[in-house]
Amino acid sequence: MNKKIIKISILFMIIMTLTLGNIIASQSDSLIITTIGLDKLTIPKNVKDNNLKFNVKLNGKDTSEDINVKVDYYTNSNYIIEEKTNEFIVKDSTIVELSNTNAIDTFNLKEGDYKVNITFTVGSYSKIIKIPLKVVPEFESIYLKVDDSFKKDYTHGKEQPVIIPVRAYGVDANNNEYLINDELLEIKADFSKTMSLSLWNNNGVYYLSLDCNKLDMEVGEYEIIFTAKQYESLDRNKVKYETTATTNLSIIKSVSSISFKSNTMEIEKGKTQKLEIKISPQDALKGEIEWLSEDENIVTVDNGNITGVNIGSTIISAKLEGLVAEILVSVKPICFIEEINIKDVIDSLEDQNQGEVRFETNNNIVMNQEILEVLGKNRQKDVSVIYKNEGKVKYVWTFHGTYIMDKKITNIPLEINTSTDAPEQIKDDMIKKDVQDVMYLNFKNEGEIPCYVDISVYVGDKYKPGDKVLLYHYNVENKELELKTKRLVVNEDGMITFEIDHCSTYVVSSRALFKNNTIMYIVFSIAFIGVIFCVFYFIKKKKAKLNYYKS
Repeated sequence: MNKKIIKISILFMIIMTLTLGNIIASQSDSLIITTIGLDKLTIPKNVKDNNLKFNVKLNGKDTSEDINVKVDYYTNSNYIIEEKTNEFIVKDSTIVELSNTNAIDTFNLKEGDYKVNITFTVGSYSKIIKIPLKVVPEFESIYLKVDDSFKKDYTHGKEQPVIIPVRAYGVDANNNEYLINDELLEIKADFSKTMSLSLWNNNGVYYLSLDCNKLDMEVGEYEIIFTAKQYESLDRNKVKYETTATTNLSIIKSVSSISFKSNTMEIEKGKTQKLEIKISPQDALKGEIEWLSEDENIVTVDNGNITGVNIGSTIISAKLEGLVAEILVSVKPICFIEEINIKDVIDSLEDQNQGEVRFETNNNIVMNQEILEVLGKNRQKDVSVIYKNEGKVKYVWTFHGTYIMDKKITNIPLEINTSTDAPEQIKDDMIKKDVQDVMYLNFKNEGEIPCYVDISVYVGDKYKPGDKVLLYHYNVENKELELKTKRLVVNEDGMITFEIDHCSTYVVSSRALFKNNTIMYIVFSIAFIGVIFCVFYFIKKKKAKLNYYKS
């Protein structure tokens, strides 16, 4: 029985202890003090700092009871400075301000580190807030320092707000610097004299938060001027210190779209080619493009330069600011033959794993009819013959299987002579036509050929890259120049490219050439119209005279 009573007593004591502890804990926690603004102070000596505010909550609610406040100053060694103790009462308010006579006062305090203990008492509840205080020499001046690590190129419509940190420092007579953390300090930012924003303080670091989209700031360059003013008192009637600092910000256009000029392209195995990508708008500031090949065993890509590795197709993608463009790249095989060999060419054309057959030569050769017949059967293939002289390409013939016609196929001589002097067979006629300042392309072969052929000819001895020229065909039957193509542009290698199905003499000119009898036709036409006019005039006059006599 006694044991049971003892157990019950012990249990009762434990419950009472826990209950009392909770009551005490609830009482100590029921007075909540929140610092508004700063939680540490750096103040020059012999000044009052009025920047401390506190919110007082009793049991989580505003209190109408009197709030007793006691401010004690301690040295860094925890010795109280009794003559600095300050006590006051706040009535009918839960916001306690240390201002005016209640301000933190550094008068007669030596330079150094202190502690300010502020005791809040509401009825039976009390709580102590400790604020570190650093007393520094009186300032001779202040200056601003802008943290320039922020991103200075702001992409309009894309970026998060720009955050620019700014710090203010006070300088004493010995050029010692102290970070200012003071409500009497005010910093504003002005933008090219169009707007002004205040900075917010976080323990001595002032921040400019700038959302260019919300502020409707246009694309362009902006100079940001920071102005710091430290006032003598909270009424801000008198400025004690003032300074400025500047930085720059560029608001740029964002990329709205990226694309390739086409969805597909071909590249020869072993060749490298630059991909051209279109970025809109053109004046948007472009970041670094990320390139990716889905299969590097087929095509590799490096900064937009693709290289055909093996035969096949893969997708190349370009990524820029979250946008993606894709292109299908196919690697086609090339068969290079040093000198034309009929068997080698035919074997390559019949090999379905081979594509275009290409060979270089320094001999004026003939395209064999057997090759053309096989090319006509393998219509997806091409054959290119490149003629070089002294290491420079002079002309290129490209035969396309799809263009082989159902005509009699014969051997085709491939020699082309270029000159600024007219060939003998048309020289006299060109002199009569007064055709000057032109270049002649004289094909050794004469007449029709059994297919359309792409011809590239070097004209760099007379024309420079970028020049625009016209191509005329000399018709030997009527001895007239017939316009063959519209404007051709000389490429960077000094070559022009055109299509023909007939070989003879062609004339290249940088200006329009008229037929020889054009002027004669014009003169004859004017004379004929004049004669007709005179006849009608004579008939009309004759009729008028007859009518006169009749009347």
